[in-house]
Amino acid sequence: MAKKKTKKTVAKKRGRVKTDKLKRPAKEMDAGDMKKVRGGLTFNLQQIQQTLNRVNETVTNLSRSQSDAEKSVTQNLSV
Repeated sequence: MAKKKTKKTVAKKRGRVKTDKLKRPAKEMDAGDMKKVRGGLTFNLQQIQQTLNRVNETVTNLSRSQSDAEKSVTQNLSV
């Protein structure tokens, strides 16, 4: 009698990862590990926010400089 195809055997033949292999490590992570992960993500987000703030400030300063330069050129041309 032929072996019955189950979802697991079909997934194995197709090269799919069993979901229980992925679930197990996630369940084994304790609260301390989760705090470290969250803390790292928070730190990374803070760094990204600081970088975006610096970029925004630089763009604002460049825009002001360009505006001042345009005014200066306009004044010099009108003289």
